[in-house]
Amino acid sequence: MGNLFNCKVILINIYASNVDYRDFIHNVLASILNVNTHKIVMAGDFNCVLNPDLDRSSATVATTSNNAKTITQFVIDHNLSDQWRFLNPNLRLESLKRMKKLVSLAHLKFLHTSPSASFVL
Repeated sequence: MGNLFNCKVILINIYASNVDYRDFIHNVLASILNVNTHKIVMAGDFNCVLNPDLDRSSATVATTSNNAKTITQFVIDHNLSDQWRFLNPNLRLESLKRMKKLVSLAHLKFLHTSPSASFVL
């Protein structure tokens, strides 16, 4: 938390486990103060897919993880936007390769910002 270009900003960087621990992301996000008075820049490797239609190469239907649900709700609650998706609304991005056999590719890293915090990019 601090000031950037005379704007109060909270920088959130999360590296989540590839195991879907039920409360991990929820507890991290719930511990952040001043989310309603500061602009938010949230980035990280969340190890979950937020948009299966665009962010997963496999046609296999997967259940939405607890982490994905929590992150999506936080993004909605705080009016954040995915900056990569904003610039590439229909482009698929896949960044995960399984070792041994190629199982699926998925977009797991994200950068979400408050509407007027995109100036940090």
